[in-house]
Amino acid sequence: MRCRNINMGRMLFFRTIRAILSFVFFAAGIAKLVGLPLAVIPFDVIGAGQWFRYLTGLIEFGGALLLLTSRFVGVGGLMLAVTMIGAVAAHLTVVPGTPLPAAVFLVVNLSIVWNYRTRFFKKSRGSQVFDATI
Repeated sequence: MRCRNINMGRMLFFRTIRAILSFVFFAAGIAKLVGLPLAVIPFDVIGAGQWFRYLTGLIEFGGALLLLTSRFVGVGGLMLAVTMIGAVAAHLTVVPGTPLPAAVFLVVNLSIVWNYRTRFFKKSRGSQVFDATI
């Protein structure tokens, strides 16, 4: 009985984290897509052009939606983790400010990817190859 309670608690914890992350990245993606000044300025500093802001906004928006699905939560978490790697790198090199929030989101997204990894990679019984056709 204790094991079942632990698993239920873990499931509830990760569902709550997914909902919070979805809200945060949905809001961040929308801010980039509509061109709020707070979202535009870092991309001006980076110098990659505003097309990169739109791309990042779409990735954040799409990743937020995928976090809410059961089947593609790992894909969404991975998309957002890669985006956060870029955000940390940008803050360490050209964008003023601390990379700490992006680093925290990176770790949380990677923990989601790790927790839901079995939904995407099923180990084949006859070989060591992973089959992602679930």
